[in-house]
Amino acid sequence: MSALAGNASDTGRPPVGGNPAHPEFWSLPAQERAAAFTRLRALERPPFCTDPRTGRGFHALVRHADVVTASRTPEIFVSAPGVTTPEPARWVRALFGDSMVNLDDPRHADLRRIVSRAFTPRLIIETTRNALAHGLHLLTVHPDQRELLLSDLDRHLGGAVEEIVRYSTPIIQFRRTLAADHRLGGAELARDEKVVLFFGSANRDEAVFTDPDTFDVTRSPNPHLGFGGGGPHFCLGAYLARQEMKVLLRELYTRLPGLRSVGEPELIPSSFDNRVRSLGFTFTPPAR
Repeated sequence: MSALAGNASDTGRPPVGGNPAHPEFWSLPAQERAAAFTRLRALERPPFCTDPRTGRGFHALVRHADVVTASRTPEIFVSAPGVTTPEPARWVRALFGDSMVNLDDPRHADLRRIVSRAFTPRLIIETTRNALAHGLHLLTVHPDQRELLLSDLDRHLGGAVEEIVRYSTPIIQFRRTLAADHRLGGAELARDEKVVLFFGSANRDEAVFTDPDTFDVTRSPNPHLGFGGGGPHFCLGAYLARQEMKVLLRELYTRLPGLRSVGEPELIPSSFDNRVRSLGFTFTPPAR
């Protein structure tokens, strides 16, 4: 039975319109996708979602605890043969080699040590650009939070960055493959089956975050998974991304306190990253 035909029962199948394996799911408005993930988190165990084009599917890890467990158990939830959806074709890997995200230790650890030297304040990661765009819009459509932030940047800037990352979740998901049979979140997972870690859903988990759909720059604690769920693949640039966002937001709002977005951000439909194609904005020139 297709996952789209399931319902929110103990079958472990997602409800109608709530199948993140379906290609049309990622063209739905963000509010509809968020509502679907809310329903998926209410199921008794991670739902199995089927791609209607191929008949293949994966177990969707949508709860905070399950995403953290899978992230921190790399000996069971391995990154090879690929973490993206779809997985990279064999000819691509043969021609270009493996991306670091598709590697497991010890090869991953060796390459990570080399790459980490390049993460200096001179560089800005794609995901940071997306997070900043989302942040400017969030602080526009939540004027109370913007006013609070500008009232004391020193006090609230760090919390604002963390909440922007939680709320927007620049990286949506990563895939893992089971290296052995394993039980997780009430589901029996078999060796070679696929799971997908949905970070955005985990960041709205009602079991972890009070009022998870509320944008709150004072949220504390804020154990979001916007940089991953921990383990060997925790975002290598997390510290740099935080510093970049703090510096840029401070400079923007200090020099242009009237900075606001205009309209909704134009998003690129994607099941991998929450990418902003463009965002209009306006500002009031500072007085001379």
